[in-house]
Amino acid sequence: MGDSSAPEILRELRKYERHNAPVVQNNSDGAPPMLPVLAKGALWRSHVRAPVAAARHDEADPMSAKKVMNAPGQSFDQSHHGVSVVGFGACMIAGFPLPEENGFLRLATAQAESETGAKISCAVTALPAFPAPRAVKYLEKKVFLQKPDIVVIQFGSFDALVPVRGRLVGLLGEQRISTRSIVASGRPPDLKNRIGWFARGCVGLALRATPISSRAGYGQSISAMVDAIVSFGAYPIVLTPFVMGNFLCDAWARRFSRDVIADCAGRADVCAIDAWSLLNRHPRSKMLLHDGLHLSRRGHEVLAPCLKAKLVEWIQVHMASSRQEEPGGVKSCK
Repeated sequence: MGDSSAPEILRELRKYERHNAPVVQNNSDGAPPMLPVLAKGALWRSHVRAPVAAARHDEADPMSAKKVMNAPGQSFDQSHHGVSVVGFGACMIAGFPLPEENGFLRLATAQAESETGAKISCAVTALPAFPAPRAVKYLEKKVFLQKPDIVVIQFGSFDALVPVRGRLVGLLGEQRISTRSIVASGRPPDLKNRIGWFARGCVGLALRATPISSRAGYGQSISAMVDAIVSFGAYPIVLTPFVMGNFLCDAWARRFSRDVIADCAGRADVCAIDAWSLLNRHPRSKMLLHDGLHLSRRGHEVLAPCLKAKLVEWIQVHMASSRQEEPGGVKSCK
């Protein structure tokens, strides 16, 4: 970070969280308590990365997007460390249940490295079965310690999951409900799986079941992650929730996706990729595995080119900035 005040700020933040956590309650709609997280963002913004936050509001300058990408502390120096990309998300950020090298993040970074010639280091931090509100607190320990230039965020499938078994147990009793769980594997869906997806959606609709994360809770959590990453000095790329086999879960995933795109619209310091819409162009039977939740290899391959394009854009801007800073280099950007 290059700022001697950072340890002191972290100590202040931990002291704040320790003294205030017991009295902060959930919001009325089930959203998680966001005050400590937002306080963290405020501390980083005011003491560590104020130039980055200030650049966001420079709307009069047509080059404001590039100014944010080239904020202090983010100068591109391929010869020394290259580009550090950290993936932060639930299990599919690591390709699960497929091998990690078949996941969209590994595919995209490999393609970007080949296209730009830049050295890209890619680390993946996967939190299996984590909803976004639960994951926010792990940013510092799991992501910031790796000093990333770019952070790729992907949460949402578990957030949009609509559990119905608990309600069925309450209505029918434990003995009449199957306890068999669906084990994720690389097997494609068959007709029986697709009928199961539809049936579970109908049951959830009849029971008026709601997703694991509230709409407000998911949106606030993603916004908190984005603000914390920007304040740290890295560039966040957010992938919205993916399509799902269960039509009820899929409807919630679509709502969450639209919220993320709307929240990030007009901002130059964050990139949002509408993964739901990209995957929705193809049949669910091709994009998903048998459980209707995890992406197939083809699904990851659909997402990789779009993410690769965003990585290449960031790298090219920083390559140009690096050349301008060299003695005798170009002095203006066109």
